[in-house]
Amino acid sequence: MDFDRVENRPFFLAVHRQMVADLQRRGCRRTTFEFARLLYSLDPWANPHGTLFHLNLLDLKGGMVSKAVYSNGL
Repeated sequence: MDFDRVENRPFFLAVHRQMVADLQRRGCRRTTFEFARLLYSLDPWANPHGTLFHLNLLDLKGGMVSKAVYSNGL
C-alpha cells in the first residue's frame, strides 16, 4: 500500500494513532508491536511514520530482544 497516494494516508494515520495514542498508553506492548509490524509491512520502503523506530523501542520494552535488530524487513 503506497503512502504517497492521498487516498491511503487516512488509513496509515488511523493505525498510527491507534498504535501510539491508545495501545502504547495502556501498556499493551505486544499488541502495539503487532500494530507497528502491520504499519511497517504496508510500506516498508518509505516507512512514513517512522515505524521502524517504534518497532525497536517496543521490542526492547516488551522484552523481545531477539527481534530487536532489523535490517531490511521483518
